[in-house]
Amino acid sequence: MMPNKKRKRCSVIRKPQYFFKVLVGDFAHRLEIPQNFVKNISDEESKVAVLHGPGGGNWQVEVCSTGQEATLLLGPGWHSFVKDHSLEEFQFLVFRHNGEMHFTVLVFGMNGCERTDLFAMKSPLEVVGNSVKVTTKDDHESTDVEIEKSTNVSARRVVTEEERSRAEKAANSFTSPHPYCVKRMNARNVYGNALLKLPARFSRVHLLWTRMKIVLTDPNGNAWVVTFIPSWKNADIFSAGWAAFARGNNLEEGDYCVFELVKQTEMQVHIFRATQRVFPISGKRKMVDPRP
Repeated sequence: MMPNKKRKRCSVIRKPQYFFKVLVGDFAHRLEIPQNFVKNISDEESKVAVLHGPGGGNWQVEVCSTGQEATLLLGPGWHSFVKDHSLEEFQFLVFRHNGEMHFTVLVFGMNGCERTDLFAMKSPLEVVGNSVKVTTKDDHESTDVEIEKSTNVSARRVVTEEERSRAEKAANSFTSPHPYCVKRMNARNVYGNALLKLPARFSRVHLLWTRMKIVLTDPNGNAWVVTFIPSWKNADIFSAGWAAFARGNNLEEGDYCVFELVKQTEMQVHIFRATQRVFPISGKRKMVDPRP
């Protein structure tokens, strides 16, 4: 008798699927997925899509049903993607489905060319073992900083645009005799390998152009030390210590923070949450490479 041989299982490699959308009408708040494309994601268990932007950042967007057969929309969370990328009417987007509701998004301007200005939105991250290396440059030297590698995720439900708008309005109503800036938290600021980019118009005017420690005081009076790193590009960042601050204060995507500079190296942080109910951020998720 011939010896039994184990049959080798053949894995099926699916080719990426694409669709495109021209931004017209009420695109800023919702975007309809082409009906002929819906069949490619109808078997997906997750109802939350992860959009990988041109710069490598990730945005979570809820996929909603309109009640009509084979009709799905990109709903809550989509407005943040639109706002962060300064999308305008008649611009052209190409979506590549990488599987498991992950999409790589390419953005084209009205001139028919890809918007290269969005490439600069990528955080300067490089995963090295169990840490993340942040490389920044100034006029004289390069600096490598290691920050904690985190896999924290949100347990909060997807917030509505009304809740986001309410938090934004409350944050923008803040006033102080001290210098301050308002920042809306996106996924890169609060989940995973969290970093925070400060508005250049604020940091270049009010902070020293040098790597230094800054003390952040949260609304409960707790002090957190973060590392401020001026960048040669159009963004200065909080690196080491910021992820701990975000987790310790249960910051979520859609929340707003006001950074009030009370002393040269001290800031009072005022938090305006999209939802009043706070969910401790915990758990782990698979680290996803945003590249196609």
